[in-house]
Amino acid sequence: MELLSPAGNREALVAAISCGADAVYLGYTAFGARSYAGNFDADGLREAVEYAHERGRKVYVTVNTLVKQCETDDLCDVLELLGNTNVDAVLVQDLGVARIAQARFPQLVLHASTQMTVTESRSALFLKSLGVCRIVPARELSLESSCRRWGLHASFRRGNARLRNCGRWRIQASRLKHLRMEHYALRFPDNVCSRV
Repeated sequence: MELLSPAGNREALVAAISCGADAVYLGYTAFGARSYAGNFDADGLREAVEYAHERGRKVYVTVNTLVKQCETDDLCDVLELLGNTNVDAVLVQDLGVARIAQARFPQLVLHASTQMTVTESRSALFLKSLGVCRIVPARELSLESSCRRWGLHASFRRGNARLRNCGRWRIQASRLKHLRMEHYALRFPDNVCSRV
């Protein structure tokens, strides 16, 4: 089992690792859904990965926004940076991002973000065909039903509570600091999350 924690800035990263997180997920300055978080620029990202890896921890970076066609070159620059920085995985929302990452940056390990709203096994298997090795399913799903129906293994993370809004998440910022919830990710048992 892996304990995964958010790290919106350097202080949160250090705190999460000091408190026993096996891995952290964080955003880069571009293509991350948590634009309110401090996020990391290229130098900060390199330092974060180095800090985590020196302590035997993993870093997952979110590229979990929908990407427009005109942003493809910028996206490729970010994915190249993530590959060169040796992040342990990239959490994606956009299927096009998953396809581009698989085709152009096969060394990147892909995780499906909860923003993909995966709710059933056919979607999970389709994502597997795109090279995704871990899925953070829709929050409406229970761990028991997901594991039983999909035949996948679970890991857990601590995350901010969110409210449902038309198939996507909106954050109630005034209550954010008071609400916490458990969530989990599912990984394919026969698809080891490792670089090519």
